[in-house]
Amino acid sequence: MRKFLFILFLGTVQSSEAEGFRCEELFTVKSTSPLENAISRTFAEVFRSKSVYRCLECHLNVKRFFNRLRTNYPKYDFSEIKVLYITHQKMPFDSSPEVGFHIKRARGSAQHGESSEFVFWNFHVVIEFRGKIYDFDYTESPTTLPLRDYVREFFLTAKEVEQLAHEYNLDLEGPTNELIVYAIPGSQYFHYKNQQVNTWDFHLSLFTNYPSVPLLSYVNPNKLLKRIHKIEESFVKALGVFDVAQVTSIFNFFKLAAQNALSHKFCVCDRSHFVLFANNN
Repeated sequence: MRKFLFILFLGTVQSSEAEGFRCEELFTVKSTSPLENAISRTFAEVFRSKSVYRCLECHLNVKRFFNRLRTNYPKYDFSEIKVLYITHQKMPFDSSPEVGFHIKRARGSAQHGESSEFVFWNFHVVIEFRGKIYDFDYTESPTTLPLRDYVREFFLTAKEVEQLAHEYNLDLEGPTNELIVYAIPGSQYFHYKNQQVNTWDFHLSLFTNYPSVPLLSYVNPNKLLKRIHKIEESFVKALGVFDVAQVTSIFNFFKLAAQNALSHKFCVCDRSHFVLFANNN
């Protein structure tokens, strides 16, 4: 009987080896940095606070978040935190009320005066930290998502806009391929005063001082670099072999600019030229 039980025990151990990693994962707690814990706690606190959060004030809610984060954790550096300002590609040149985009799964859609689940905004401001998005207006509870998942869940693709127009006769604006994003270092956003953030000059300062990147390129950086490479090839073919070295030198500069912007490092370059190539379709 003892021999039988010992063999049975060995067989159980061997058969469980394949599931060892899964069992280990169940009892392993993923480590997070003190700053990430501080961000998550403050995000949830501001999200649930009726005296801090305000509907339709995403840019001010983010500023209030930084104020609360500084109060609760005065020693932390905000340089790793990014503020993403998302808008339609026409916005820097046309501030008309009808320029914007529709989103889905918005928090408190009824408060927006919208009759459907789709809400129209001119711009939106969220927090990014190490690839995760903290949005005070995404769903009804404080939820964080990886950037790629967030864009897929919250914004409309061109295919979705077309499908909804065809099936439900909905006239929706601003699919993801028409949106751009400005990434602002949190340490710089924090120093804006509340009064500044709530003026049109604030928006203009972003358009002037920071490079814009197509939203889909920000989510998938390789797409932007491939696009620049295609433009480079077109220039070489158009200008001829004698200008290859010069064209290559110019485009190497723009590739570096794109890489720096997409990795959230802000290079010194002419913004108008950067936007020209970044938004080229």
